[in-house]
Amino acid sequence: MSLYFRKEGQTVGDQMPFDAFVDWIEYASDTCIHPSRHRYQLDWFRSDDGDIAVDFIGKFENLERDFEYVCRRIGADAVLPHLRHNPARQRHYTDYYSPRTRDVIAKKFAVDIENFGYRFGS
Repeated sequence: MSLYFRKEGQTVGDQMPFDAFVDWIEYASDTCIHPSRHRYQLDWFRSDDGDIAVDFIGKFENLERDFEYVCRRIGADAVLPHLRHNPARQRHYTDYYSPRTRDVIAKKFAVDIENFGYRFGS
């Protein structure tokens, strides 16, 4: 969902409906606008040997809580500002999915879903 609505680089949501985007993702070898070695979110945190190279991975869904955790760990006294609101997505993300598109995304991103503990609808 975030790739569909992203504001940096190429905005895909302005060019195709969500179902067509999911069809594109299903067969894309790379989910980045600019090809890279990263196929999954988890790949951004792997060393060249394939090991997880960090001791903590924060999630956008828990941004404030995870930011506070990192600040405590490093001894920083900081407040996370909210600078950009994305009005493009005004519905809950589950409203964009049909049973077919949900299945496509679940298969395509099974690695991230499992490793980050994602569950559809929560």
